[in-house]
Amino acid sequence: MPPERLEKVIQDKRLWIYEKLLQKEALNPTPPVTKEFISGEGFYYLGRSYRLKLVHDTKQNQPLRFHQGCFLLQATAQADGREHFIYWYRTHLQTQLEQMMPPLSRRVGAEPRSLQVRDLGYRWGSCGQKGDISIHWRVAMLPKRMIEYVLVHELVHLIEHQHSPEFWDRLERILPDFDKRRSWLAEQGTCCSL
Repeated sequence: MPPERLEKVIQDKRLWIYEKLLQKEALNPTPPVTKEFISGEGFYYLGRSYRLKLVHDTKQNQPLRFHQGCFLLQATAQADGREHFIYWYRTHLQTQLEQMMPPLSRRVGAEPRSLQVRDLGYRWGSCGQKGDISIHWRVAMLPKRMIEYVLVHELVHLIEHQHSPEFWDRLERILPDFDKRRSWLAEQGTCCSL
């Protein structure tokens, strides 16, 4: 694109860009607190906060596990706590998504070529041109209703690639309360950080 044309597009969309930046700033007024991975600290899973307990259990063969409503992290693995949580979230979210996928695929009328859990930066989900869907590992922290919204949103992208009026109409037919879920995610999604 020639620079002068790009400049014109930017000028034409200037107010929209400023509005979106202000909305983002309003929704994220303070940066999330960095986790320390100490006993008593709370970690979200499926929309609920669970306490972390550092353990010195030589019988626990994984660095991190979830047991009786509590995350148990080997004290020797504390320095790598973030990586252990990410791995745990990825594997458990993959299982959740695979269970949710068949009925949601039928409702949407589309099935992805593949479904992966990855780090997507600031995005909750992504749909590739070849039909591959990726979901951010942080989605594991969200309530199941929000996980359903993210997954259906990406499934609809298999049919409607852009956020066109047709996309939002189709999404609304599948999830009539999608707008409330989308707003909740924009306002409350910041709880999902490590």
